[in-house]
Amino acid sequence: MNARFAPLALIATLLLTFGALAPACGGGALTLDEYFQEVDALIDNTAEQSNALGEESFADLDTLEEQIEASRSFYSSFAAITATFRDDMRDIDPPAEVEDAHNALVEAADDFKQASEDFIGRLDEVVSQAGFVAAFVTIGELGTPEEACSDLQGIADE
Repeated sequence: MNARFAPLALIATLLLTFGALAPACGGGALTLDEYFQEVDALIDNTAEQSNALGEESFADLDTLEEQIEASRSFYSSFAAITATFRDDMRDIDPPAEVEDAHNALVEAADDFKQASEDFIGRLDEVVSQAGFVAAFVTIGELGTPEEACSDLQGIADE
């Protein structure tokens, strides 16, 4: 190889190497397809964790204290799963086409996490079985991030 072409060959090799590594290391914007693949993976992981958590049984709990502690543990774990999902979503730089829906989903996950933590706090005030049942009635107020998720699904369907 001619000595004067060696630096050019080295520069070309470096450009090709870094160009190939950039997408793998988070460089460059995500395509819509790549974005939805990442979000789908996060949703699948979150659903798997939530389903495993949902298999816990509350049937064999005899005392109110056991029921409250099991509920506190369950919703604490659920809040942690939701926080991880929210944080992982925040780490994704969405394409412009989905930025608003992406941000709405992150906000909904944060709201859901906060509502779960508020519910856990309400358990501290429970002193009777009737109060425990009433606390669970209010859990329906938590809502879910479904609306924000369906907005993203609508974009994906298009």
